[in-house]
Amino acid sequence: TPEGAIYEYLHAKKVVGIPQVYASGIIVRELFGYRLEFILLEDCGSDLVKYMSTTCLKQHDRFFDSAVSVIDWGYAKLVATDAGDTNHIDALAERWGFSKDTVQATEDDRDANTGTPIYMGVRILSQCPQRGIMDDLESMFYVVLHILGCMESQKVIDFMGCTYLNNELAAKLKVCAMSNRKFYLRMAGIKHCPAKIKAALDKLHERLFFVDGEFIGPNLILDDEEMSSKRGLDDAFVADFIGDAAFKDIFGRSPGLPALQPAAATSLPEDDTV
Repeated sequence: TPEGAIYEYLHAKKVVGIPQVYASGIIVRELFGYRLEFILLEDCGSDLVKYMSTTCLKQHDRFFDSAVSVIDWGYAKLVATDAGDTNHIDALAERWGFSKDTVQATEDDRDANTGTPIYMGVRILSQCPQRGIMDDLESMFYVVLHILGCMESQKVIDFMGCTYLNNELAAKLKVCAMSNRKFYLRMAGIKHCPAKIKAALDKLHERLFFVDGEFIGPNLILDDEEMSSKRGLDDAFVADFIGDAAFKDIFGRSPGLPALQPAAATSLPEDDTV
């Protein structure tokens, strides 16, 4: 997949801090034929049967013996181990704060969005049901702007004043900040931007918020599907943005040519042999 290819490309260029990808592909067509856990265990040199009968079983026993002293459920939370503690799984779950009723109530109450609101795209903040790659690209755009603003200020800045706003107000503020081609960088706290970086950001800004020269910020808030669907990526834009050589390295083809067909999936034997 393009994402896996991007990681491979970054590794080839010796970029530090990039996670190691053990396998990538389109899940239904490529990865269901060969389970990811087997790939990971093969790479680690472990035997799945041995792991299940030793380490995994030991963790299971300690769980039911109430010997677990800490659990990470979004945050670390200590668990008492008094003599009167019960071994009953439901009681333990209740004490740890993730019983069925507690979790369900939390899910019902919380915002359906996940992530960091100050980096969310306008459509996501506006609860639009249809989301796509352009919304992800918009989020990345905000992350880069915030990083540049903090680097210039030499401190963590309140990104466009969105930190303490609710989602609706944050979406409107972002639309206002992005409405002007000339001043959107200043609205993000960036006064001095290197020419090459500014040129790349200008291209992204134009692709994200303008269609045929018309600003579409209000359309994004109102979930105008017809207008929102007109913003997108094509080979010409991507190749211009990252360069023809990088495009070919990532996608395995030149701009405008058909995509390569994925290789056939490899299936495991039908028996339990590992």
